[in-house]
This record gives sequence, C-alpha cells and structure tokens, in this order.
Amino acid sequence: MCHCRMCQKAVGGPFAIICPVRKTAFRVTRGAFSWFQSSTLARRGFC
Repeated sequence: MCHCRMCQKAVGGPFAIICPVRKTAFRVTRGAFSWFQSSTLARRGFC
C-alpha cells in the first residue's frame, strides 16, 4: 500500500494498492492500454 503523492494522483485517492503480477501471467484480453506520464519518473498504464 503506497501513500506517496505520485500514487495519490495516479489513483485519485489517499492510497494505492500495488498488486504485483508476473508479466507472463498477465494479458490484456480486450482493447489496449493508454499511458499517462504522471511525472518525470513514472508512466502509468490504464484502460
């Protein structure tokens, strides 16, 4: 669980739940991700 300002802005709430998943166990089944450059350090994917 993260409370940093960057995560708050990314999720629009007081904290973000990080749920790590291996890339090999994850796939997009419909559509594609869009990307948001939330800072000079992070690019956020969302659907």
